[in-house]
Amino acid sequence: MAYFRVSQHGTLPLGDEWVSNFHVLSSSTTTAVHVQADSLISAFWNNTYAALCHNTVTLDSIVTTELDGATGKNLNAQESGHAIVGALATQSLPPQACVLVSYRTANAGKRGRGRQYFPPVAAAHADTNTLLNAADRNAIDTAWTAVITGFSTIGTPVILHGGFSGRDSTGKPIYTQLSSDPITNVAVAGLLATQRRRTNKVGSSYSPFLAV
Repeated sequence: MAYFRVSQHGTLPLGDEWVSNFHVLSSSTTTAVHVQADSLISAFWNNTYAALCHNTVTLDSIVTTELDGATGKNLNAQESGHAIVGALATQSLPPQACVLVSYRTANAGKRGRGRQYFPPVAAAHADTNTLLNAADRNAIDTAWTAVITGFSTIGTPVILHGGFSGRDSTGKPIYTQLSSDPITNVAVAGLLATQRRRTNKVGSSYSPFLAV
């Protein structure tokens, strides 16, 4: 059995990049896991998520990376390019306003929980209180749950533990063996989450500084 990181990569309305990951435990090859990931995720975007996004939000690639079980380091990867573009010309929510997908496992502790962040939807899909519209929240939940359960034929989506855990007194990296808890439940939050790093590459203009 091996652990794999499945990553989605794309661009945001102001040109910054977004990445969103989850992990899968499987006895299959990297290629086989990637074929399944690419099929499920591209269908999610084509059938559900792109319809909610501004046309400056894109899914550019899907990458599946096998991880070293002892260290969590990358071993090998498969990548598929895409050009899936949001369908709407109406205003987008800010790049840092993310749709939050929350995961639960049979482990009731903090280690049994996980999350990942999707790019912003168009403003038309938020209500007057800036919450994600309930119908859209539920549609994303149903569609993304289908992605997670769709891996059952080839592996198990998990919350991953271990890998790089710090440095010793000499500065040498410390790694711990990978372990995991299988994902049992998926939920999408109505309250939009924030990821400030999704505006790292975006410059800002200011009004003139006025004397006070």
